Amino acid sequence: EMMEVEDEQSIGITVSMSDEGALTADMLLVSNIKGMTVALLLLIFVVLFSTSDFTSGFIKNIGGQTKSRLMLVGSKSVAVVFYTVFNFAATIVFQLISNLLFTGGVEFLHFGKSLKFIGVELVLHIALSLAVMMVALLIRSNLMTMIIAVLSTMGFPSLIYTALKKLIPGHPDISEYMVTPNIMGLQPDDYQRVLLISLAFFVVAILSFKKVPVEKQK
Repeated sequence: EMMEVEDEQSIGITVSMSDEGALTADMLLVSNIKGMTVALLLLIFVVLFSTSDFTSGFIKNIGGQTKSRLMLVGSKSVAVVFYTVFNFAATIVFQLISNLLFTGGVEFLHFGKSLKFIGVELVLHIALSLAVMMVALLIRSNLMTMIIAVLSTMGFPSLIYTALKKLIPGHPDISEYMVTPNIMGLQPDDYQRVLLISLAFFVVAILSFKKVPVEKQK
């Protein structure tokens, strides 16, 4: 049974109990997404996928046959985007199935607001995936990129932003313009700003792809 519970609480802000004292499906989704659980699994795939062809020599075999370096890397970025969408869809499906099996129904606190939240978080995760892919292709090191990816999901960037604010008086809070802090602290009032930030990350990633060397990793 699927139903929407009307309440004054806003999904995407905090995870709290419903009137019946139970966690609803959208609350659990918010918790998993903002807790970087989805991002961690996603970035592990992105790192392995982005560097696998370099280590296997695939690029060495087809690089010379490709007219555009951007086309070669662009096809990989499209695959990453599709996987990110699939990853989100699978997370939602598994969450709904889990709720159905263990609670006997699928209950939503705010179905419409949940969709908006998931949509914006999806865009942020795509931006994060492309950024990590950009790093992986530029440094071409599975180990280093994996370390960067894992640390980014563990709140390490927030420590750097906090340290900068303390060490440099008057230093602007750049965390508002980064992807991972916005994934963890997304609020409904931030939707427009984070979408613009994601767009900026898309542009930077695409421009950087032109700098990716088409050759086998040493």
